[in-house]
Amino acid sequence: MNFHKIVVSELTKLAELFTAFDNDAFIAQRRREIESGETAIFALEQNGRIMAEITVRYYDTDGYTDFSERGKRAYLYALRVLPEYQGHGLAQSLTMQVLAELRKSGYSEATIGVEDDNDRAKHIYRKLGFTTLVKRCRETFQVDTYEFNLYLNDDI
Repeated sequence: MNFHKIVVSELTKLAELFTAFDNDAFIAQRRREIESGETAIFALEQNGRIMAEITVRYYDTDGYTDFSERGKRAYLYALRVLPEYQGHGLAQSLTMQVLAELRKSGYSEATIGVEDDNDRAKHIYRKLGFTTLVKRCRETFQVDTYEFNLYLNDDI
């Protein structure tokens, strides 16, 4: 499986992972964020198919540092794995590889959000050092509003 950073021209390859969203709006938003350097999307790909992806926010445009702070703390979110590949270690592998990339880039901390009912993700994140609860969050993306806990790993 190939680990790599998605480039703008590959954004449409992610459609299979986010079928519940307005794909055009999602791609346009991610394009803007990638081009500005605010975010990057990392993926595991096999035979031209994206099996798993995660988005990394390097800094927040609103100035808040709970989630991310340029050069110090990155925010990992939107971790998705194709349903037929869930439970095979791809989420953990992808997250570990992203943390290694962040370390190489000088980051020492990372945060990650997880919803209350996602026990599988909570287990993975705890194993990877995301153990400090930063805060409870509420967010709206497109038409969905959801709540999640933001966890910190302060030694990536």
